[in-house]
Amino acid sequence: MEKKADKPINLSQIKNNLEDSYTYIIFEKILRPGEIANTKEIINLFTRFKKNIVNHEDYCDVTGRHLFIVVKLAPIELEYITQELISIIDPEDFSFTIYNSWPKE
Repeated sequence: MEKKADKPINLSQIKNNLEDSYTYIIFEKILRPGEIANTKEIINLFTRFKKNIVNHEDYCDVTGRHLFIVVKLAPIELEYITQELISIIDPEDFSFTIYNSWPKE
């Protein structure tokens, strides 16, 4: 996966650029020096849910130690995809956070 140098580079900046009308999954991997992230699990996820994925972008912070994969999703059954993520993603490789837009009152 390509690392974007011209995009936001930390989690706070990434979160500030999320659109309210979408759900996002942000994967984070802390890399050891010289390590290349194994993104096979994430690619498998993209294949399984490709009809629900609007797009995805990859970011690396300035230190090169944090890799973020931001997946923008069309409306889906959030509970279903969460269960799939828990069964697919090895927590030693990636952590993930789901950001969902809630209706504004």
